[in-house]
Amino acid sequence: RIGATTDGRFDYSMSSSGRMRDIAASQSPAPGSRPPSDLCPGAIVAFGRTEYTVAEPLGRGSFGTVWRASAAHGSFVAVKEISCGSEEALARVVAEGQLLNVVRKELTQSVGGWSLDHVPLLLGADVQKTASQTWRVRLAMSEVPGQQLDEVLNTRRGGQRSLTPQERRASFTEACAYAGELVAQLGPIVDACSAKVYHRDITPRNIQVAGLHTGKPRFGLVDFGLAITTGEWHSAEDSCGDLGGDGCFWPTSAWFVFGHGSSELKWHPALYQEYVRCWDVHSLGLSGVRCFADMLPDLTIGEHELESAPWMREVVDCLGGIQAAWRQYWKVVCQLWEPILETVRLGGDLEALRSRFAAVGAHEMVAKALLDLQRALLRGESSLAEVPEAAGLTAAAPLFRTLLAMLRCPSEEDKDKEDDMCAMASKSTCADGSSPSSASSAWTSQCDDYEDFEVGVQERGSPRA
Repeated sequence: RIGATTDGRFDYSMSSSGRMRDIAASQSPAPGSRPPSDLCPGAIVAFGRTEYTVAEPLGRGSFGTVWRASAAHGSFVAVKEISCGSEEALARVVAEGQLLNVVRKELTQSVGGWSLDHVPLLLGADVQKTASQTWRVRLAMSEVPGQQLDEVLNTRRGGQRSLTPQERRASFTEACAYAGELVAQLGPIVDACSAKVYHRDITPRNIQVAGLHTGKPRFGLVDFGLAITTGEWHSAEDSCGDLGGDGCFWPTSAWFVFGHGSSELKWHPALYQEYVRCWDVHSLGLSGVRCFADMLPDLTIGEHELESAPWMREVVDCLGGIQAAWRQYWKVVCQLWEPILETVRLGGDLEALRSRFAAVGAHEMVAKALLDLQRALLRGESSLAEVPEAAGLTAAAPLFRTLLAMLRCPSEEDKDKEDDMCAMASKSTCADGSSPSSASSAWTSQCDDYEDFEVGVQERGSPRA
């Protein structure tokens, strides 16, 4: 069975032959057996000896609504309720709480206390059996402040029109700052977590951003509902774990597995390494690109401004190229992802869809769109390093360098390296050159030579005959 989540994602398991294995993907009990939820504004919920009053919904997680609740002493928590229709589903939900404890330990030891404000921490759990094969699980977690980055970007896409040259350059600086802070703050967290846990669903929907009007945005990573232990993910030699999350942020290797089955990965070492080691950092890199592209202002500039600042033409060409490459990538993956979701929702023949994706080379379509995006970033990294400081893009070149590292498919020579891409992201710092913590190093950290970045893509061919 394949289960769609509440917000357009899905989760399923695949055998080495590529056939689907039955799993309790949606956590939910059978229709008609779901117990009514009493979570609503004003409801009282208890975790241990502490009672909380439910205030308002914070958003939707992988498998249900997350609510804000307050204790009598004034502290706030996020409360998540999930209904489970099998013991397997129950075990998966309980595992989410356990993984949050693992994340907390790893971040404390590897990054430092500052990072604990950027992820939810498990504060309490309550499991109740409501029927013979139905359980209700509630998790109380620390609240990660802010709003969904996805919502913020949806309101910013396209930028403001009729800007003065000074306002436009300030917008360039802001776009670099937000994307740079996103990578600088969450890169070390993803790197540290990857030692024990893979999130597998890093998208702007699961990234919180606060401090929007302070000039110092603060990012957090939420919803570990599809997370898996690193040991479990790496030890699944036959199936290489389960596909899940939002396909628009999948690496090429995940699209390959969807179409051809994970057993074919053994003929493509670079794709295998990307699939088992670089999924999270790839998704974070794509989130960073989207953040930058969507926050750019309108790039329609009059001839008078171009004549007064000739270098602006190169700026517009480079930034417009990145925007165009991102939009083309997004168009490609959305066109592939939508029929998957529709097939799942309607209970259609997913095996037939997989065969069709394999026949048309869906993963190669994604690889080509990613290559075009990499080329646009590479051009920006080279060209924008030469523009005057007045352009407001001094942080662009190092930002693009880091994003390139995060999106680069590892080559066969990289197969013995542990999470090269995550390590690169963790070396990033803020757009102004400062560090969000002592755990982060300088933007000036050098990346790999990108002249060979096409090699990884060229290896992403069709399965072995």
